[in-house]
Amino acid sequence: MPSIVSRSLRANLGTPPLVFDWSLDFFEREQTALACAYWQSLRKNELLPARSDLVPSEMRKFMAHVGLIEFQERGCGVEYSIRLAGSQWEAVFGSMKGRTLREFLPPDIEARWRDAFEPVRIQARPARVTTQIAFASKRWLDSEMFIAPLSDDGLNVSMLLMCFASWKRDSGRTAI
Repeated sequence: MPSIVSRSLRANLGTPPLVFDWSLDFFEREQTALACAYWQSLRKNELLPARSDLVPSEMRKFMAHVGLIEFQERGCGVEYSIRLAGSQWEAVFGSMKGRTLREFLPPDIEARWRDAFEPVRIQARPARVTTQIAFASKRWLDSEMFIAPLSDDGLNVSMLLMCFASWKRDSGRTAI
């Protein structure tokens, strides 16, 4: 059963909730379903796949939707940065490759992204996350994400893989 992170863990009032589905039983978008299947195919003996396991040519059908998120633990928390951002991410959020979240997102949206990343990073397990976009007045977009941990040693999370799809709410099937 999906769980809701209501209005963000950091009390971003007025933003739509993030809905986490840890079962991975259903995906609305083809790209996120393909990313999930691909990530699962890379697991060996229940170990987490590594970034080096990712082969872009095998991700061709969903590569424009893929992003890689790096993080560094700091004294006062975790700093997330975007290592790779597919064209579908940048069509919605603008240029972000090589930037930390705070460098391209307003504080309330940065907190929202952290709220999407933190449970996956901490629990070291993948999730389907759905929400309404709350960025730059684009509330007419719905989104589905597959967020999954990557690991250098198979156990400890070292990076996140995310597949992001968005579409106009009333059209249902047109990816943006």
